[in-house]
Amino acid sequence: MVACCQRATDRELEEDPEQYDCSTCEVRLRYEALSEHDQQALQTYELLALGVVQDLRLTNLVFDVAGLRMTRADARSLLLKLDVIHRDAQQARDNPPPAES
Repeated sequence: MVACCQRATDRELEEDPEQYDCSTCEVRLRYEALSEHDQQALQTYELLALGVVQDLRLTNLVFDVAGLRMTRADARSLLLKLDVIHRDAQQARDNPPPAES
């Protein structure tokens, strides 16, 4: 299985660069299959999930930097998408796939 460089550390990229092939990256392919709005929701979630954002309570800064100009309906839609992403991320953390032997 080819790993995603977006999920790798700098050390992993340096030590084993051939492990990362963007042309077959499942993460990249799934991301590109998302609608523009879903991509925006995922990008926003990834920023909100950063440790520094959590530790320093910088949530408002994330939304300010994202420059999201939304109607109430847009905001509701984004929050619902963020909730789905968050639940999926929690489930993946709580139920990791078995390690390959």
